[in-house]
Amino acid sequence: MKRFLPAVVFFVCLFPFRQGFAQQKADHPVRIEIPAKSDDESHKIIPCGPSGVVLFFQSVEKVNDTLTKWYFSLYDQNLKPQWLKFIPLPSNMQLKDFRFLNNQVVLLFMNTSAKEKTMKFQVVRLTIPDGTFKGNTGNLPPEADFVSFSVIRENALIGFNEKNEAAKVKILDMATGISAIFPWNTGNASTLTGLEYDSISGKILGYVKKQWVKNKYEFYVVEMDLSGKISREVLISDQMHVKYILDLHTVSLNEREMIAYGGYSSGLTKSAGKNLLMAPATGFYFFRISGDVVQKSSFINFLSMSNAAFTGDREIGSLKKKVAKKGNAQVEYSLDYPVIIHPLTRYKDQWMLLGETFTPQFHTESYTDFDFYGRPFTNSFRVFDGYRFTRGILAGLDNEGNLVWDNSLEILNLVSFDLSKKVNIFLTGGDNLALSFLSQGKIGYKIIKADQVLEKLDFSPLEMMNPEDKLLDETKSNMIRWYDHYFLCSGYQQVKNINAAENKKRMVFYFEKVRFQ
Repeated sequence: MKRFLPAVVFFVCLFPFRQGFAQQKADHPVRIEIPAKSDDESHKIIPCGPSGVVLFFQSVEKVNDTLTKWYFSLYDQNLKPQWLKFIPLPSNMQLKDFRFLNNQVVLLFMNTSAKEKTMKFQVVRLTIPDGTFKGNTGNLPPEADFVSFSVIRENALIGFNEKNEAAKVKILDMATGISAIFPWNTGNASTLTGLEYDSISGKILGYVKKQWVKNKYEFYVVEMDLSGKISREVLISDQMHVKYILDLHTVSLNEREMIAYGGYSSGLTKSAGKNLLMAPATGFYFFRISGDVVQKSSFINFLSMSNAAFTGDREIGSLKKKVAKKGNAQVEYSLDYPVIIHPLTRYKDQWMLLGETFTPQFHTESYTDFDFYGRPFTNSFRVFDGYRFTRGILAGLDNEGNLVWDNSLEILNLVSFDLSKKVNIFLTGGDNLALSFLSQGKIGYKIIKADQVLEKLDFSPLEMMNPEDKLLDETKSNMIRWYDHYFLCSGYQQVKNINAAENKKRMVFYFEKVRFQ
């Protein structure tokens, strides 16, 4: 039976880390532990393919009153440390985003101080494997709201919005330091939701939404070159205005043809007008585009999927009956789950579209107070616990966007304060697919072949640094693809060694290499 297993290595780490990195011992899993005081610390890892993995974090060490040390270290495929270096950055700088390409990590930092009159940023380039740094500094308008970061060869792209103005992008030539700001449209105010580099056309694609009536938005794909010239603008919308696009993603087929896809809603609520990602989703959409015209549009309601069952939803049966009675009527019934969309990928001669559903989770806390006369009364308030991820929904589509098959993965015990993608999809060999996620020190996985379930949901626990270690809690769990059949799991863990004399608990940031076998 195929499953996710901890990678095991036979070596001893002798690299003299100054920050208290735990040493790897012989015959132990390929795992690194770093002491942490809380899960609010800034440790992050960047998988760099066969070249290794980069760990970085903001330390508490000061260079002077205004500069703080950020440490970077490279580990090889066996998580054996190669080098450790630091760079000084302004203490009020915060990491916004990063990219890895062409054996180089490019990171974007921005100042977080409200006292600054301008929005300052720094772009840091780290070359793998020698660990050399280069950097650029610059400014954005003081009221800029950062949205997206990308890199094209020697150019860094910073997309941002300004209130009541057109969305903009700053293009920085990192080799010369020359930069310029360009709007994504003329005239009316707009909002940028994302940007990326299209390697086929060599252009920048901006995803822009514009309000056409109150609380109603239309999306556009805007194509721009590095000189700021707009060459194409495509409206992505249901022309009848009965279905509303919630987010926008694209994949190019050639220089003139592309596919736009994402989640849609059968009706937006007022509260979801500004944050479409939090709007309840009805299903997936799939548009084929030629030139600047949508040639084919397809909408797949989650309720039309036979295998994407939503455990715990008592009304599923009655909703499906209502849908069947309505037939092709414009009004749709919906499960009303927000959805996070993954990149569209190929599977044999079809497309695979994966989405993750989630719901905000709260709990109620109460306390007793006393009024002016000393009489007790109870006050209650809701506390936000994070977003509970519920299910991965996978749709197999033909080249016209028609649903061919579907499947799903139930996500258990995963609550997060960030809305990053949690589910991995991996082609294991032949036509088999592994769907997986990490939560509370265990990898949940399911093996499928299109709509067939080959292995039901099962769990593989991660190995700890010592056999006597017991996992008490884990936060900020993350599982990402590294190279070949290998993945990296990371997060903050509270660990207790049951055989230690003092039986002490410890908080660590860890990352661990696992393989699918």
